[in-house]
Amino acid sequence: MTTTKRKQKIIISLTTYPERINNIQYTIYSLLTQTLKADEIILWLSDDEFPNKEENILSNILKLKKNGLTIKWCKNIKSYKKLIPALQEYSNDIIITADDDIYYPENWLKILYETHKQHPENIIAHRSKKITLNDKKEISSYNNWQIIKENNNASYLNFFTTGGGTLFPPHSLNSEVFNEEEYTDLTPYSDDIWFWAMAILNKTKIEVPPNNIARITYTTPERDVLNNVNTLWYYNKKHNDKQLHNILNKYPEIKELLYDSLKE
Repeated sequence: MTTTKRKQKIIISLTTYPERINNIQYTIYSLLTQTLKADEIILWLSDDEFPNKEENILSNILKLKKNGLTIKWCKNIKSYKKLIPALQEYSNDIIITADDDIYYPENWLKILYETHKQHPENIIAHRSKKITLNDKKEISSYNNWQIIKENNNASYLNFFTTGGGTLFPPHSLNSEVFNEEEYTDLTPYSDDIWFWAMAILNKTKIEVPPNNIARITYTTPERDVLNNVNTLWYYNKKHNDKQLHNILNKYPEIKELLYDSLKE
């Protein structure tokens, strides 16, 4: 971890669950060996999934605590554990999300942070998709949105995927982000849609950095080769449109901002 005193801490936040925790050490190692060091790397785990707490965790993962890993315990809000607890505890700091099955290149954090320093008002995301319209002038299906492969203008139309690495400046999301009843009902399986919606509701734009790292390297080979049916990603390929529809109906002002952006 860094020894530099920063006005705003850099917090890397991620979560996992019992079926995947045994491989997470590769992800954590890649986060610990970044050229730019974070202030904290926090792994959020739920009490009910790990009833014996650290006794349920392999020793090779626990050993990483000596290198700077912090394990914290929280309510089981599924994939939302990736960000919600960190937002609550580190409200005035910079929070960067990571997934539990990705190996991050050593310059991953530096690219995000250097771009943030240039545009501190924006959310910065390595991996985003561009929201487009279909032939009926309606927002097209999620599966038709294309990955943004290079830096472009900050926009509400840039849909970040948090696992690729997304930097959230303090107070960049609307306070509605903590409404568990709503996100459980509207987007139960897509935290990305919820967090993106809360950015737009807060009128925070999303920026893709120069030299962004859009290609993902998974720590488990089968994720690179197969569409793993046990992943949330696979489920959401078929269900993201429904969850997005729920959001746009609940918060019509988001749709207005998107259409205004498409006219620009």
